[in-house]
Amino acid sequence: MKNVLSLAAILALSVPLYAQKGSAHINIFGGGSTPIGLYGTTDFIRADYADALYPFEGGGAFGGFNFGLSGSYFFHKNIGVSLDWNYSMHDLWFTPRADGIEDFWGPELVSYTNVYEEWVHNTITAGAVVAIPLMDDRLVIDARAQVGLNTYSVPIIEDIIDLTGGASDYYISGGEVYTAFATNFGLGARYYFGNFGVGFNLSAITAFTAGNDTFVENIYDDGLVEEVTTSFYANNYDVSMINYVAMLSYRLGGK
Repeated sequence: MKNVLSLAAILALSVPLYAQKGSAHINIFGGGSTPIGLYGTTDFIRADYADALYPFEGGGAFGGFNFGLSGSYFFHKNIGVSLDWNYSMHDLWFTPRADGIEDFWGPELVSYTNVYEEWVHNTITAGAVVAIPLMDDRLVIDARAQVGLNTYSVPIIEDIIDLTGGASDYYISGGEVYTAFATNFGLGARYYFGNFGVGFNLSAITAFTAGNDTFVENIYDDGLVEEVTTSFYANNYDVSMINYVAMLSYRLGGK
């Protein structure tokens, strides 16, 4: 029993001594975000519901911004664990289909109004980080591989079409919120002035969203009869984005 207690005491004392050899990094970052793959095109959901009842195409995204927080702890000079939170927002890529609103409705069309929201993503990932310290530890280059969850909201799209004779055609789609498995691979560099530093980070996030359903609701009102048609479609593609951000960093421990 005495030997067990002695071993426990040695381990308890050695843990904080060993931890002092490591360092922790806390970062805040912000910058741009670019959708890639089919997520960055109007083909993202077109094939699923662009038919005679819905003369539009879209669903993908373009442009946008990203900001968030990240942290890492190095239990070895070159190896550690990391945690990232990313908030990304992308503009909706939405256009009339090739046949167009005017061609679809012809002389019946009086006016067309489109109102839409943006894609919004919250991504939390954790994993391993490998760092290469240079210039007496003032410059740190690191690479990360993480997995986690992405929660995203499908943009609400509203189309208001006024027709001759007081009739109207109204479309609404989106609004769902889903959670999907996500990966995050990143490469960054930070330069420290003492404990404070500045840096740049490039990351590729993929959310495996395929199979999540959304809907299109069509309300046609000619002043006498209101006809409502609802159709569901499956998003058969995953969401991918590249984030490129500047960051402020604070280092605890280490040099």
